[in-house]
Amino acid sequence: MMKRLRQLDHELELGLKGLRGIKQARLDEERGQKELEWQDAQKKLEVEMQRERVHMELELNRLDKLGTLGTEALIAASPAEQGRILAD
Repeated sequence: MMKRLRQLDHELELGLKGLRGIKQARLDEERGQKELEWQDAQKKLEVEMQRERVHMELELNRLDKLGTLGTEALIAASPAEQGRILAD
């Protein structure tokens, strides 16, 4: 009887170790998935920031060039509404 109890106790301990291992594996998997999601979001943000930098650089270049134009060229390069305002 005592031997059987020890055997059952041992089997229960093995079962608990197995369940703990499964639980830890699931936690590790969830952490890994969250890390991948975070890295993906970070990469997307970096790409968006680079696009914004390029856009801002192009706009600054455009404004620099407009600043060097004479009045007639500035009127011609402006959209219709702004051109009318400049002409006035």
